[in-house]
Amino acid sequence: MHATPDTATLLKPLADFYTGRALPKVQFIEAARMPWASRQLLDHPNDMTSTLQRFHGEEIRVHVLESRHDDACYAREVLLVTRDTRRTVEFGAIDIRLELFPASAQREIFRAQIPLGTILRSFRIDYVSNPRAFFQIESDDVMNAALTLSHTHTLYGRCNEIINKEGQILAGIVEILPPAINRRQNV
Repeated sequence: MHATPDTATLLKPLADFYTGRALPKVQFIEAARMPWASRQLLDHPNDMTSTLQRFHGEEIRVHVLESRHDDACYAREVLLVTRDTRRTVEFGAIDIRLELFPASAQREIFRAQIPLGTILRSFRIDYVSNPRAFFQIESDDVMNAALTLSHTHTLYGRCNEIINKEGQILAGIVEILPPAINRRQNV
């Protein structure tokens, strides 16, 4: 695992939506300690949109649970859902630095229908994905409701940054996979 900053910085995109509530129990781990299916989907230098699209064999759409913005940042708590089968394939939160995107890409970000990875490719914005940490987290009422889970599950995720060719952070992301991922056999 890469050298990591403090927990509050890593989990900020998600923690910002937990105002007044404590985040569920999080334990940072080495990628090798994740179940194989989760590791295959999280431990790579690619964006999650393209990775999840390849894995599920269909396009991914955004379902916004909550969003906020000011002049500099657009933040949203989301589910990523397969377009045709409507399967939820990720729960997460993202902080997007708007000023680093052209106006046309900003409009697409605010439309909140397609994931950031698709927007970056559509607008030919060069970027790299920089996973900063991997973790396991105990699902809470918020995650259980979003992922339609009936009880607490151990989920796996990553803290990631999307960086442009100038080295500027376009977005900070917390990406969490649903438990069904680890039951799939065709990774």
